[in-house]
Amino acid sequence: VMRWQAGLGMKATNLRHERIELDAVMRILVQLLDGEHDREQMLAYFMLLHEQGKFTLSEKTLETAAPEDIVRKQIEETLQFMGRAGMLVGEG
Repeated sequence: VMRWQAGLGMKATNLRHERIELDAVMRILVQLLDGEHDREQMLAYFMLLHEQGKFTLSEKTLETAAPEDIVRKQIEETLQFMGRAGMLVGEG
């Protein structure tokens, strides 16, 4: 359901039946969290979107680090948030 909601650009319902506002990174990640993509594949997809101009990083952010490092950090932080927000199923 969350993948369908994200595809429509809606808020998504988490496992606690709460509505979560999805930002651009979460909308993309939800589509990739299908058990078929690892973190490196997710990073590659985000970088492809960045190269195509479909996923942008602020100029100020780009002054601090390489695009790949920035995107990698965004993916990790977003996955951690999604876990805490009851949006992911996992062990532990």
